[in-house]
Amino acid sequence: MRTMRTTRAMRTRTRAVILATAIALAALWPTGCDSDPAGPLNAPAGPSAAFGIWEPGPNDTCTKEIHDRYAVVGPDGKLYPTWHPPVDPVTGCSFGHEHGRDPRGSKLYREVGPIPFGYANEQLDIYAPHMRRHEDHVGHKIEWENDFELSFENGGNAVLRITCSVLTKLHQGSHSKDAFTNNLHELVYHIRCNDGTAMHITMMAAIGEPGVFHASCDRDRRIHAGDPTPLNSPRGGGKRVIPDRACVEQHMLVSAGNSNYRAALHESWETHNTIRTADGRTLATFDPYFQILYPSRYYDPTQPNNVGRPIDVCYEVAPNGARATLEGRFGEDRPPERLDFALSIDLGADLGFGTASSVFARFGASLGDRPALAFGLHAGPPPARSRPAAASCRFAQFVVIREHGLS
Repeated sequence: MRTMRTTRAMRTRTRAVILATAIALAALWPTGCDSDPAGPLNAPAGPSAAFGIWEPGPNDTCTKEIHDRYAVVGPDGKLYPTWHPPVDPVTGCSFGHEHGRDPRGSKLYREVGPIPFGYANEQLDIYAPHMRRHEDHVGHKIEWENDFELSFENGGNAVLRITCSVLTKLHQGSHSKDAFTNNLHELVYHIRCNDGTAMHITMMAAIGEPGVFHASCDRDRRIHAGDPTPLNSPRGGGKRVIPDRACVEQHMLVSAGNSNYRAALHESWETHNTIRTADGRTLATFDPYFQILYPSRYYDPTQPNNVGRPIDVCYEVAPNGARATLEGRFGEDRPPERLDFALSIDLGADLGFGTASSVFARFGASLGDRPALAFGLHAGPPPARSRPAAASCRFAQFVVIREHGLS
């Protein structure tokens, strides 16, 4: 069993159920796709803006029709895309992108059902039409963990142990320019614990500053990348930490020694989310961090759309002779052994306890050999360019495999 331990004292032993919803979310989903595409569904309200936007590229062998069979009817009666494998199990064709881990392995899947991609974005169109924010299809990524242990401690002594399961989905476009400027991203977060605590949230999460991100190799360096979409995007907690050209030149292009690919190409999407009642009372805060190793793009203002491709750097030789090395250090081809995130739940609000006592837990998950929450390299390959016959780093081969979502 993977274990998680808190580093903060427990403030209460009160047991309660929290069902917090940022945007109205049905408790039971209508029938959608299962292991195979479900085919056309009866969506009384028609298609959502997110449905049907994917088009096959030159290297994708699946048709749009096959892709659109992976769909679910959302709580609003509209049709939404949902999770599918990188390769269609019926025809054997490839979609050229992936959506993270198969949610059917989560213990919460039976409760929440298929996750409709773009539901929060659709509701934002209705309730705040002046803040429209539509996201591409391939950026939707799912992750889950079953039966991890939390221990709430007081002075080093565990006073309560509970077991929880989490199922989450974040739109994380690590292949395009989108995250350079845009801080609004759809986040789905489900958690249920054996003490009765539960939370189910679908929301547009504001991650850091609009129009600004932080350089991964120097987190104090703020990069103003342009105007966000929408222009009135609110500032949120946390930050988006993304590599730029300076990080690539510092750690990947070297004139002596070995490249450090992990230092050059590592993203951290650090969220801080708060759910409040209409009168401003806090029901819950939760702060999951999402890591990406070796994303398929970095920020380069000299390139079209400000997008530089790591795979191109593998063929590059700088004027001083610096280049990416074949023996470059990858560290580990997976996220750190411990992934920290925080969960704070107000156990008193609207539950009749009189006082708003709370419990705060910060814990790290031991991820072992599984690449949990690592969703980089999920888009199709960059446009073909004139390149030397051989790359100078084995990263090039690694990228080609991972960009097709087949590893």
